[in-house]
Amino acid sequence: MPLLIPQVPQNFNGSWGESQAFEALCALDGEHAVFHSFSWLREKGQPGEADFVVAHPGKGILVIEVKSGGIEYKRGEWLQINTKTGYKKRIAPFVQAARSKYAILERLKSFLSPPDTPMVGHAVWFPSVSLSGIAALPPEADKEITLDGADLSQPLKAINRAFAYWERAARFKARLNKAQFGKVLDVLCPHFCVTLKLGDEVAAAERQYIRLTEQQFAILQLLAEQKAAAISGLAGTGKTMLAVEKAKALAEQGREVLLLCFNNFLRDFLKANCAPHSISCHNVHSLAYELLGKPELSFDAILAEFKAFLAGECNGWPYQDVIVDEGQDIDDDILCRLAKLCKSRDGSFYVFYDKNQFVGKNKLSSWLDSAECRLVLSKNCRNTMEISSTAYGIIGAAAEPSKISGIRPRVKFYSTEKELLDITEKFVQYAVKEQIPVNEIAILTAQTLEKSRFTAREAAGLEITNNFGEKGKLLFTTIRKFKGLEADAVLLLDCSLRDMAEEGAKRLLYSGASRAKYILRIAVREDLPEAEHEEYMNKILGGRDLPKSREGLARLFNASF
Repeated sequence: MPLLIPQVPQNFNGSWGESQAFEALCALDGEHAVFHSFSWLREKGQPGEADFVVAHPGKGILVIEVKSGGIEYKRGEWLQINTKTGYKKRIAPFVQAARSKYAILERLKSFLSPPDTPMVGHAVWFPSVSLSGIAALPPEADKEITLDGADLSQPLKAINRAFAYWERAARFKARLNKAQFGKVLDVLCPHFCVTLKLGDEVAAAERQYIRLTEQQFAILQLLAEQKAAAISGLAGTGKTMLAVEKAKALAEQGREVLLLCFNNFLRDFLKANCAPHSISCHNVHSLAYELLGKPELSFDAILAEFKAFLAGECNGWPYQDVIVDEGQDIDDDILCRLAKLCKSRDGSFYVFYDKNQFVGKNKLSSWLDSAECRLVLSKNCRNTMEISSTAYGIIGAAAEPSKISGIRPRVKFYSTEKELLDITEKFVQYAVKEQIPVNEIAILTAQTLEKSRFTAREAAGLEITNNFGEKGKLLFTTIRKFKGLEADAVLLLDCSLRDMAEEGAKRLLYSGASRAKYILRIAVREDLPEAEHEEYMNKILGGRDLPKSREGLARLFNASF
């Protein structure tokens, strides 16, 4: 049986003759390839279609036009007669066949050159009639290239007859080997599979995320009626976005607004997103240094003086309104004093926080617990459904995930530094291949930079930096420093099995996982001796009925491994 392209014809356009010709051609041997309904487009945009194209490495290519029903040739015109109605239709079968032949020749010549090019000829098949009694056919219709109903029973003989005619007429005898014939088939029917890169899908997903923020903007409207509020939400529910939008709204009223956070990276991000609005963006230390003007003091000393300043008359305090992001990380005394300060000046005080992300303290600020207006954000508008499921699953939290589906997170296990470097290299290669911008790729450690086992200075040929916002470089920093921020692709590393048994480590891992928008990989260090493995896995799994193994940990994280 020949190679059929397509393997199963869709239809024969109601043509009995075309279906009969197909059945006959199916009797050819495996050296032949038979194309049915071969469509083409010539250089000037002229479209066309050949009913059949038969290819053979030792004979060449034969284009066949099929015309069923009665046939008449009169005064230089071919007529096709409908056997049911008797209606006569003008046709030009040999012109059609020749046109398809030249279209195929053009395509072959544009992709191939001798000796890889085959001989190409054409023929017409009238399967409904017998031409045996016709004394002479028109000049364009030599008997060797004009097939009829009798040829349905001996298709190979008829095809060989037509091939022989064109070999003599064209004086061209191209014998192709298997590789050359394969090239011809690839030109006539190329194979390709184009899939969307993740980077191509990001823009569409971003538009969907915007539509998910209706709940968040409803809270913004509600805050117009409240002078002070504590707004809680799991990671990814839009806290930072709302903090920025509220700060902008107040600044547009001509008010002096302070947008306060805990870490340097988030402060720099907020500055970039608040420009050109007249909003002051600080973390606690940079605010203290600016207000008190004592650059010689240490972090601890300036913090102590700042608390004393807030407890006093606060002379020189320039702000009417204060908005705090990542409020769970701000010192309790500072939050309480800022709240009183804003109230005394008839200003607004809003704190956005996630009780699951306070990794440096044992409990939340007393002000967050006692705030009169407490609002909750419950809809994820940052992460894909799969990533939010992983992040929330780590701490056993429940929230409404986004409805944007993506790639399932993966957990990788390692014991040596070499294995860790290999995991990192493959992660970066994958993200780059998926067309994720370099500045949207983050490598985050659960340890400090000094204690991390990751020592590489580059990955996949890209330079690594510890500084936020360096264009063209991969960011490697800590989960703590990256809190409040996000990246399209995130790799978490130095996640120790021993540490993971502690609630603080789980909260840190949750915070890191929730930074990822589209790609998340978690590299887990297997640092438990066999004798302690079951004890620690029980603590990590939290009594859940899961295997005490790699598989169980991956299932806890809703990830593959």
